[in-house]
Amino acid sequence: MAEMSKDAQMTPRERIKAAFAHRKPDRLPRYEIFLPDFIEAWRKRERVSAETDIYSYYPKIDIGTILASQEGPFLEMRSSREDNENRYVRDSWGRLSRNRENAKLFEVLETLIKEKSDLDRLEFADPRATERSDLAGLAARSKEIANRFAPVSGVMGLFMPSYYLRGEAKFLMDLMDDEPFCHALIARIGDYIAALGECVLNRTGTWDTALWVYDDFGSNMGPLISPATFEKFFLPVYKKMIAYWKAKGLANVILHYDANC
Repeated sequence: MAEMSKDAQMTPRERIKAAFAHRKPDRLPRYEIFLPDFIEAWRKRERVSAETDIYSYYPKIDIGTILASQEGPFLEMRSSREDNENRYVRDSWGRLSRNRENAKLFEVLETLIKEKSDLDRLEFADPRATERSDLAGLAARSKEIANRFAPVSGVMGLFMPSYYLRGEAKFLMDLMDDEPFCHALIARIGDYIAALGECVLNRTGTWDTALWVYDDFGSNMGPLISPATFEKFFLPVYKKMIAYWKAKGLANVILHYDANC
């Protein structure tokens, strides 16, 4: 690649594409997503109103949001209700959770796969064949995001949906004592995520940039599973998913991994 002139300036999209392709960009690309607590502290420190956009104060950020869907294959199950102390939510992975008002963490009360045989009766909706609100929302936001940042997209990985469906402790035990069940569960999830990723990429127009895959299989003390367990159960399905996306034209896959709380 020819050297850029000193006056040349890339767009955020051009900048991150160059970096991902191991070409020299005009400057170091920046990725920053501000969490709500940080934004609140920043507004107090800067003495600005609640309507003030933090990104207007930090204009040289290239990736400021990710057009992601982490919804599961059971959108029709979503519901919520409240009593005097708690809020109960059924999510699109079928989990029923409870949390108190303003609490940061929640308690999972129920998962879809109580018995291993429950996996056989589950019908995962194909996102390519269903009109979905999460995908419509991404499509509606994508143009605005692309005008401001380098647009990138995202989906769930394999570990987190596995325990969303089975329960965290149960699934970790399954990895130790029921290899056939775990292979079957992870394969079903892999097929669903591959299809969802394709839909997300189509709706957001991010085939040329990157797809984030979120899979938090660690704790603050270290991984929840060993490298050997990852290689046995998850790596083959990851390879299949990524090969599927790459064959359709995806430029880059980014694995997002940190502590699962």
